[in-house]
Amino acid sequence: MKHAKPAHGLKRYLFLILLVVSCILIVPGCLIYENITEPSTDAPSGPVTTTTSTTVTTTVATTTTSVTTTATTTQSTNKVTAATTKAPSTSTGKVSFPDTLFIGDSRTHGLSMYGRITDATFFAKTSLTSYSALSSKVNISGLGEVTLETVLASRQFKTVYIMLGLNEIGNKVGSIAGKYQAIIDKIKATQPNAKIVLQSTLHVTSAWEKKKPTFKNSKINELNAKLQQMADGKTVFFLDINPVFDDENGALNSKYTGDGVHFYAKYYTMWRDYLAENRSLTVPTTTTTTTTTTTAATTATGTETSTTASATDTTTVNTTTKGA
Repeated sequence: MKHAKPAHGLKRYLFLILLVVSCILIVPGCLIYENITEPSTDAPSGPVTTTTSTTVTTTVATTTTSVTTTATTTQSTNKVTAATTKAPSTSTGKVSFPDTLFIGDSRTHGLSMYGRITDATFFAKTSLTSYSALSSKVNISGLGEVTLETVLASRQFKTVYIMLGLNEIGNKVGSIAGKYQAIIDKIKATQPNAKIVLQSTLHVTSAWEKKKPTFKNSKINELNAKLQQMADGKTVFFLDINPVFDDENGALNSKYTGDGVHFYAKYYTMWRDYLAENRSLTVPTTTTTTTTTTTAATTATGTETSTTASATDTTTVNTTTKGA
């Protein structure tokens, strides 16, 4: 019984050793675990060299700038494609259209109100048609309530945009085209140097087409095809606006409109931007080149004695220059 104490002391000694070993193995593991942090869900994709909040904020700003630059580059290199104008414009600035006249109905009037266009004249009002354009009066700043003829006589315009056709689409396409031609002739008579741009008549939504059978997109397409034929590519041009706003079925995309016909205010700048991107339409000029062909007169013996000009060919060559 007297020899049991040393054994009891040995047990305590072994317990202390095991406790020390356990601390050595377990405590570092705990410390390592406490230093592991979950990655932030707000951090941008790509490498982040530090974990401080300042560095993360700077990286986000840089990434945003890069995306914006890429979008701008894509738009500038694909100006004439509808795909580059599908997204609504984020520009809050105004765009100048100097020496420009717009003729149209309520949708063109909407462009004047919400398109953020400066330095242009708008002869536009609700329910204006190709039938009434030459007789109707519109309130023009500096001129008052005047007819289109008065506006045309008041100054010289470099560009005249026309978009009509929807309100009168129930009539025959040939009849509408005839009224368009009368407007074109009136403009040419008073504005001989103006570039006339026939914009395509914009489509309506599929829902509106079903609700109002008179306004058929197929009929609008017939009119637009006729207007395209009327464009001579010299002083009269056709510009198709519909690809900018159409859905996959060739109807006005419902996300751009509340009533099936008119755009929401914020989308008129898309129309404006498309016009701005395509305002430099090619204007052909005619250059006459005279070529003289010479033939050799020979004697009966085959000896060349003289050379005389025997024919003159006049060739007309079309070259193109960029219009304003």
